Amino acid sequence: MVNCLPLSAVTRDDIRRIAKEKFEAGIKLKDVDAGLWLFGERQHAPDDVISELDWFVSILLDVLGGLPHPAKDFVGPLNPETGRSVLFKPLYDMKGFPRDTTLAAAENRYHYLFVARQALRDIASKWANGNDLAEVVPVAAPPHDEADTPLALASDGQGRITERRSTLLDNLRATLIGVEHARIRQCPICEKIYWAERKDQPTCSKRCNSVRRSRIHRGTYEKSQAN
Repeated sequence: MVNCLPLSAVTRDDIRRIAKEKFEAGIKLKDVDAGLWLFGERQHAPDDVISELDWFVSILLDVLGGLPHPAKDFVGPLNPETGRSVLFKPLYDMKGFPRDTTLAAAENRYHYLFVARQALRDIASKWANGNDLAEVVPVAAPPHDEADTPLALASDGQGRITERRSTLLDNLRATLIGVEHARIRQCPICEKIYWAERKDQPTCSKRCNSVRRSRIHRGTYEKSQAN
């Protein structure tokens, strides 16, 4: 799944930064072509400065709508009517849409793809070669999850302590716990994460291995990449 996320994909933080820059530039509605999402609670005039939230939602919709499958399917439905949900946490129902179908939920799942990919990259770089086994791989929770950390304590509303957990991170945990970490690697050619069926498998595919051999032969293969 994480390999379906383009290497050039912009992060959620990138989208927020771009939206802030556009808002601070004072761009007006009349200066923008069609295609910008605007919230309908009030009448918009041509001289209105486009809000940071409108920019963020519009850019987010454009980015998520352009994802390749199956990443696009994983991110799920894009309901711009629930755009204000990106301002809050935890997720909640909005305008008749269940919380898992709000734009904040889609933003969560998009961010999770980056979180999962980085976790796998960290495993590949720190543990695959048997070194740095004392290193810890931190995993951050998606922005709208109830839990900011792997464990968060909360009241259950009836006077008892309970916990709040990230469903997305629980899924990642269930996938990885007990897995042989030396076989999770990042391909030195295409940078995709792959599972090494053989312990001496240096790349994700025959094609990438052919490129690797060719670079070694020409002397252009970086020493840091060599097995």
